[in-house]
Amino acid sequence: MITKPKDFDMSWRIKREITIPTIVQLLFVMVMIIAGWINLEKDLTLIQHDLNRLIASNKELHKTIKSLTKKVQHQEYRLSTLEKDLRQSSIN
Repeated sequence: MITKPKDFDMSWRIKREITIPTIVQLLFVMVMIIAGWINLEKDLTLIQHDLNRLIASNKELHKTIKSLTKKVQHQEYRLSTLEKDLRQSSIN
């Protein structure tokens, strides 16, 4: 605890006393910090797991989209060929 001297001397004195409540408060703060750190590690592990699942899902989605794109291109080619044949037959 810091006390101001009663005389006109402007220096401060610090009492070097550590009380039981102070020790309990310090221990409580340390326990809270450690508990917070453990919870943070758990949360980071869960986030890492979720990100890995999301990346795997994204890869599967990319493959599906690529496959659908190829199918659409093939169908568009078939449709344009059929339209071309239809125009040719209507002209004749």
